[in-house]
Order: sequence, then structure tokens, then C-alpha cells
Amino acid sequence: AYLMICSIEYPSFKDINLFRRQPPAVLLLVTFAVAVIVLEPEKTLFAILTLYALSGPIWQLFRHTEEETTKSEA
Repeated sequence: AYLMICSIEYPSFKDINLFRRQPPAVLLLVTFAVAVIVLEPEKTLFAILTLYALSGPIWQLFRHTEEETTKSEA
């Protein structure tokens, strides 16, 4: 609930260009991901959503530590 009202930024998927040419490994990865979702939808979607929920605070922590090292170097 706290993550819904705090100002932590989450990654945006707007910049991903799905229509450009992709390497063959991406096709295999997407096929595997779809197969896992079909076989175990509850567990897989829970894991994906949990990782996404944790990605915001982790991203914020890395950015914060990066800013502190930049300030200490200047």
C-alpha cells in the first residue's frame, strides 16, 4: 500500500521497440516465458509482479547511491 502513495519511480516500458528486428535468442526466451506462464500461471504472474514491485525501490536505491558517489567525487 505504501508503494502506491510514495514518490518512487518505476521503469517505463514505453521506450521498448517491439517491432525492430530481434535476435533469435529473444524468440526462444519469449516462447519459454509464455510456456512457463501457461503451465504455472499463478506462481509465474505472482513472481513477475513481485519483481516489478521490488524493482522501483531497488532502482531508487541504486540511483540514490550513484548520486552520493557523484557528489563526493565533485
